Amino acid sequence: MSPTVLRMGRALRNAVALALIAAAVFTAGTMVFLAACAPAPEPVQFFAEGRPQHLSEWHVLRREGARLQPNDRAVPYDLNTPHRCASRLDEPWARAGDGCRILQ
Repeated sequence: MSPTVLRMGRALRNAVALALIAAAVFTAGTMVFLAACAPAPEPVQFFAEGRPQHLSEWHVLRREGARLQPNDRAVPYDLNTPHRCASRLDEPWARAGDGCRILQ
């Protein structure tokens, strides 16, 4: 092979490698940007008087895909007493500064 063809082959290989690196950096940057744009979950709402019209207004649970997850500072626990329901999700919640502790 001639030296010109070899140089062209190296240049093409370097250009392809540079394009792949640029695409990977762009993809990673886009993923970081989109992750940063996700809305933060609403904080748990406490109603001193009355009740909200919808249970979702308490913001105790948040949706992650097809699953429900406890919101920040909402801790799921099991009751150690028999009850009518086969399974229940009970969560204590305390306002910031109330001085509550979780004992395990």
